[in-house]
Amino acid sequence: MGESRSFERVWAMKIMVLGMGRSGLHAIIRWIANGLGGTVHLHSNCKKGWKDKRFVPTKIVKEAQGDRKQSHVIKSIEDFYLPLWDGLDMASFEKFDKIVTIVRSPRNWLASSIAVGGWARDYLEKAPDGEPELPVSRIDAYKSYFGSSRQHIRINYNYWLEYNSNRNHIANTLWIKNVPVPEQCKFSSFKRPYNHNEDRYKLLSPKQRKWFNKMYDKGLERIQEEYFAYST
Repeated sequence: MGESRSFERVWAMKIMVLGMGRSGLHAIIRWIANGLGGTVHLHSNCKKGWKDKRFVPTKIVKEAQGDRKQSHVIKSIEDFYLPLWDGLDMASFEKFDKIVTIVRSPRNWLASSIAVGGWARDYLEKAPDGEPELPVSRIDAYKSYFGSSRQHIRINYNYWLEYNSNRNHIANTLWIKNVPVPEQCKFSSFKRPYNHNEDRYKLLSPKQRKWFNKMYDKGLERIQEEYFAYST
């Protein structure tokens, strides 16, 4: 126990990662890439191409470089309204070995978003180049990740970060190695050493707390209690 199974993979993996900004998405992508082995290219934030049933990234970067000759691909969509996956039949666009969704506790997600996420009002930007618009608030988009979807592997960022047993389970499910948590997880978006159990609300300014209190509704409170009972 405590170690993920060793997979002698003879094929290249292709993984889709969906999540809201400030949910730990980039840290988990780095962890997955390191666990895959070989060379891993990240097709970041594929918000274009949907009309043509394609996932076109904003950029492509080499996320990991290993000794193996295999070349894996991770694609991501950030600030994604999850019902669009089925609504636009995105599973038909491209075949993935695994589809992952990332969630983080609403208290820390909202506080982090208000502090450094680049948005004060809580509405998503319109999709570029005439792509389907996302006429929902970021709050509603966040809530959409807590429905049921049998085809998605949901990773709870809080538990992933805190419990090696959780990382081990996820690694086995994704057919990767359970490698150490990336260094970037040791520092928070508040430019200070990361304390997982720290309530981000306490680090907000008085003005930021007013925004938080306005947006933290009963739905987010229920999600906090149901899915993140043992963490902030």
